[in-house]
Amino acid sequence: MTLQSFCVPLRAAGAPLPWRLKKEAKLPYERGYDEPGGKAALRWYDDGRISEKIGLLDTVSLLYVSNNLGGRVSETVAEHIEAHGGVATAEQLKDAGFAPGVIDYAFASGKIDRLTRGIYCTLDIIDDDFAAVTFRWPKCIISHGTALYLLGLSDRVPANLSVSVPRGYNPHELRRTYPDMRIHREDKRLYGLGKTMVKDPMGVCVAAYDAERSVADIIKLRTKGGVNPQLVRDAIVGYFKMDDRDLPKLAKMCDAVGVREELQMYLEVLG
Repeated sequence: MTLQSFCVPLRAAGAPLPWRLKKEAKLPYERGYDEPGGKAALRWYDDGRISEKIGLLDTVSLLYVSNNLGGRVSETVAEHIEAHGGVATAEQLKDAGFAPGVIDYAFASGKIDRLTRGIYCTLDIIDDDFAAVTFRWPKCIISHGTALYLLGLSDRVPANLSVSVPRGYNPHELRRTYPDMRIHREDKRLYGLGKTMVKDPMGVCVAAYDAERSVADIIKLRTKGGVNPQLVRDAIVGYFKMDDRDLPKLAKMCDAVGVREELQMYLEVLG
């Protein structure tokens, strides 16, 4: 396939003409719809994407394109997702130039998988709740014990995810999908403070709080009796073993969360 775009006259290519192109598609053939003696065509861009107008094509048409043009319709969607970390939202794929019909066919043909509603992934991403939650509900930031696990500051696999959200944010679908999730609601002063991107076990980058914020949060949770004290000790000891630890930042974060004195107490005990 050359680098220039070209037209594929379907009747000349021996297609059974299952096409139902609409006039408003304005593809290379102005009258690009199925009629006696008519010709139907589509414009192909060899960067692997089809014009957004392909959203007007039916499933049979997409099947013809995939089978007769080397499977590029679905393969490039998979390649794009792979190049962007293995997970992408439907909106991100549309912004990248992939029409809804192309995305649907890639999923139906088994070239990509659906992690949750509106979130697609490569076939090697299996039951990744970390990505499913943070991509579907972007205001969710992985926090507390779950963040410590992703950061390598805890070896305890979280039985239930912990996320932080802004106060007043309460999507019912989130609760229905993850009824056991621990949701921490934060005011504007704290929400997003220390937010970063961390790779989850599947290698997908997800939104989570950094080490300093996570240590401060787990200390705060301990003061309320909501966490095992061993988890706090492991997190602090693990933090001081980090090469990129930032003690002034940790102190400031504990000040913001309101556990500066508790941090000092742990340091004296562990020291």
